[in-house]
Amino acid sequence: MDTDMELSKPTSSDVMGDAVHFTKNKSLIIKAVDRYKELSKSDAYQQMFHEKADPTKPDVVKAMADIHIHFTKKALEDVGVELSQIPDDAMVDHIAVMNFANDPEVIGKLNGMIEAPERLMPHLKPRVALGDKVPEDVEVVSIETGKRIPLLELRINKERPLLIIASSLS
Repeated sequence: MDTDMELSKPTSSDVMGDAVHFTKNKSLIIKAVDRYKELSKSDAYQQMFHEKADPTKPDVVKAMADIHIHFTKKALEDVGVELSQIPDDAMVDHIAVMNFANDPEVIGKLNGMIEAPERLMPHLKPRVALGDKVPEDVEVVSIETGKRIPLLELRINKERPLLIIASSLS
């Protein structure tokens, strides 16, 4: 499938002066994040998700990651990064967080892209920690019945922690 976008690419003059390695170049990282966001709104991006990320297949998470990696490479290439400088599984949002976790401007650029996980930003305290009081206003919804159940009512064994795993493709 042809994934070349008709969106305007930055010119070589846009990336002049970016002599330090791109992972340490804040302006280049911001350009790459902005470019990725442009690409993610393209028809090619949406089409690739439609064709390859089937939520009924067990490998959907890998397919989604592969698409993210594909468009990360496209975004980095479009802003002038030599792709031989990046690992094969690099993702632009992870590159940004790992190198600029303390920079509000870079992290702000990731709004709408990711909710930066605490594991990538070890200097931040997790919002929920083991032993915290269960929030009273959080509910789970039964897939079978649609019934809303407050987390406080989900008690199976008071001696064991409750683990809830949730996901969404939205």
